[in-house]
Amino acid sequence: MNTREQALSNYDKDFSKLSVEKQLSQLAAINTQFNNNFSEPAIWKETTDKASSYNKDIAKLLESLKKNNKEIDDTLSNYDTKIREAVESSLAKNPSAVDGANKTLGSYIKSLNTSMQNQITSKWPSVYYDDTTINNLSLSDTDKQHLKNISAFIRWYSKKIGKDLPTLQSTTLENEEFSQLKNDIKSKSTTKRELTLPSFEGKISKLKITVPSGYYLKESNFGFSDLGGGSYQVSFPGEVSPGMTISYTLGIKNENDLNVLSPVLVKYQLDTTEDVKVIKEDAPYVEKDKIENETVHAAPVSPATSVASGSSTPDVQKPTEIITITKTITTTKINQTEKKF
Repeated sequence: MNTREQALSNYDKDFSKLSVEKQLSQLAAINTQFNNNFSEPAIWKETTDKASSYNKDIAKLLESLKKNNKEIDDTLSNYDTKIREAVESSLAKNPSAVDGANKTLGSYIKSLNTSMQNQITSKWPSVYYDDTTINNLSLSDTDKQHLKNISAFIRWYSKKIGKDLPTLQSTTLENEEFSQLKNDIKSKSTTKRELTLPSFEGKISKLKITVPSGYYLKESNFGFSDLGGGSYQVSFPGEVSPGMTISYTLGIKNENDLNVLSPVLVKYQLDTTEDVKVIKEDAPYVEKDKIENETVHAAPVSPATSVASGSSTPDVQKPTEIITITKTITTTKINQTEKKF
């Protein structure tokens, strides 16, 4: 007992020694610092007013939402009942001066169905397109989807009422016109053509014909060899004179790659050579070659080829065919032998 009492006495004495005066003085100093340096009554009042205003706006918004929710709940809860009452009222026989008869909602629906069927029958197409054909049309995705929806309705309606389907069209009018245009270009491009050599000096050493991409030289009244890259060299069996006619025919490499927007331009390059001997008597010279190039553009040759988009017209535009003549003059200077008597 004595030990316990002594411990309690010591605890009481130690507890009596505790003090918070130092901590209170520090809090007082901090409070003084805030009051003297950070006290802005106007700002605090403005902030408090805004917070209070926001709280009022939020309360009004919540009240409005609760009211709207209640109205929606009331409307939805009575929706089925109101619809049923409206249908029953519509189906009831009401006096109506429509063709002198009383009509109900059911008779109106029947009349509407009959009218729709008559409209579909009058507008029933003679052909329709599948999705693959529609995808090949040059239309926007929205228009393609609209056409697909129409085709799907035609198939569904035909099956529903047992009506015969229209003829399935695998090619559109657009494709038919484009195919006709390509056939017209093919026919005119592969027609026999003629080239008349213009006037020239010297002898022809080489005649090169260059055809556009996608074409090749199919046949000619003279032999020819393929130089590659669409160029061909024509071989002449003997002397060639101005005014000689060279006939030839073009072929198409791949009809699927035929470009309907590019003109069929055929180029000709004619090389001629001419030897000229010059002798100077005052001093000997070393042998030397001199080459001169001359380019002559000849008039367009026949036949004509027209390239256009759309349907063919009776007017035919002649193609631009270019003839390039390269004249090579070889000047040979020969040493003069000096003679003494």
